[in-house]
Amino acid sequence: VVEAIERKMDPDSPNVQMILDGKPHYFSSDDPVVQNPMHEQEGLTAMAVVPLLYQERVVGCLNLASHTLTEVPEYARHVLETLSAEIGNFAMHLRAREALRESEERFRSLFQNSKAIMFMIDPDLGNILDANPSAMEFYGYSHQQLISMKIDDINLLSPDEILAERQKAKREERNYFIFPHRLANGEVRMVEVYSHPIRVKEQVFLYSIVFDITERKRAEEALRASEENFRQIAE
Repeated sequence: VVEAIERKMDPDSPNVQMILDGKPHYFSSDDPVVQNPMHEQEGLTAMAVVPLLYQERVVGCLNLASHTLTEVPEYARHVLETLSAEIGNFAMHLRAREALRESEERFRSLFQNSKAIMFMIDPDLGNILDANPSAMEFYGYSHQQLISMKIDDINLLSPDEILAERQKAKREERNYFIFPHRLANGEVRMVEVYSHPIRVKEQVFLYSIVFDITERKRAEEALRASEENFRQIAE
């Protein structure tokens, strides 16, 4: 709101500076502000300029004017200042809610459209809460099948080992893992998993990104075997 005010008006102008000082200003009929030709033409006889504050920061301005009163009464000033404080708090809560909604929409779009395999997992129970289309394609399960499963159903480590690793990710003690995962057709693939905790409505979930490194692991193993053969021949 303040940025909009500054874009439309000179930020160094007296009017903008008056708003940004964070104090209410009241002008009676004999004040030069009210006697401004434009205000006189509109028939204004008293004015109030009350900043909207949120945590002591100006986030907007409440402007009111009268065609009948020659000054803003004391009781009206109290009402305006109380009202401006409520409006400031409400406006910023709406702004924060809108920013959160936009952030959630951007995350959802990234999650759904990414070529990377992505999961949302309950760190305590291991339930798969969500999976993106790339995960469905890679593992060979439908979305409904995946969200009815636990990560234990595709990870070949023991349930206790998997729980221990999830808790490390939840506590941010570790976020990189290599696991053997079984696909729907029974094939086992080696995967690299990056897992981070995120908070959604006071709950913590694991946001996990999975990369298939099976071919890389096979190449590394073949290279090790070749080096070992070469070493044995050399000896």
